[in-house]
Amino acid sequence: MNETKTIVRIDLFRYNDTVTILEENLGAQSITELNKSIQSFINKGIDATSRKREDVVKSTNGDGAVLLFNLPEEAHMFSGAVHENSVTHNSYVSSESAKRRFRIGVATGLLDEDVTNGSIAGGVISRALRLEEKANPGEVLIDSETYNLLPNEFKINYSLQEEVKGKRENEVYRAHRWEVYNVSESLRVHKASDSQSLYASERIPTDTIFSHDKVSNVTPLSSEKVTRRQIFDLFARLVPKDEQIDSLISLSDMPTEYRPSKRLNFISKRNAIIDWFSESDKGSGLDELARNLNFLISHQQRESQNP
Repeated sequence: MNETKTIVRIDLFRYNDTVTILEENLGAQSITELNKSIQSFINKGIDATSRKREDVVKSTNGDGAVLLFNLPEEAHMFSGAVHENSVTHNSYVSSESAKRRFRIGVATGLLDEDVTNGSIAGGVISRALRLEEKANPGEVLIDSETYNLLPNEFKINYSLQEEVKGKRENEVYRAHRWEVYNVSESLRVHKASDSQSLYASERIPTDTIFSHDKVSNVTPLSSEKVTRRQIFDLFARLVPKDEQIDSLISLSDMPTEYRPSKRLNFISKRNAIIDWFSESDKGSGLDELARNLNFLISHQQRESQNP
């Protein structure tokens, strides 16, 4: 049965290198645990879509999986949740072999699905694979068909259109890139085109996004203007993130019409809040946002010390 579906291809970055290190130090059983760990990240991504694993996972291999979604926004929510969970995981580990960084490719198009055994076929599958191969760790690379079907509230996360070369001569895919979190240049295997996302100029330093400092390290407010990078750092310190986002919205008296949808993941909610505060005719400026974030961070510190 031919239907338009969205395919997601996800893999663990430098899986083979990680396997080699683990096997040399811990034995073959550690590879089984690694593969289970990868699938647990995929499960957390699926949880963000309210879908069931058995309905969306079409195949798995050691380093990842192929998933099928009915809607592009489901693929977007899945991808954001996987990357967010990997950031949380990486903040607790120091060894490079223990870090989990994923690449995700997404494509939408006609797909033939055999309802008797669940097998799928179609060029959209290979397109998703090619996009995943061209994504950097921490990124989601989607084709233009997927992008065009996304709600506007999700589109703001992606770069302007770029061209991605296929494997065959003269094969080119039009794509959009979402850098959910930034990695060091040494880990970047593909450079984005000159077309940048709305937030690409404000890259989060790797040592900040992977740190897990005690919340007592509140960012001080100075007489200098607060930067977007400092705001990103403050958002990264919120724990638990979803509950603190709701508290921030309430504390800031954010009008209902500008509040981010509860369907959005943390990164998208964060960006919507920053946008509102950045626009002088709607918000109070990044200085006010920083004060509110610092207040919440200080409050969560007191709660952790006095449970």
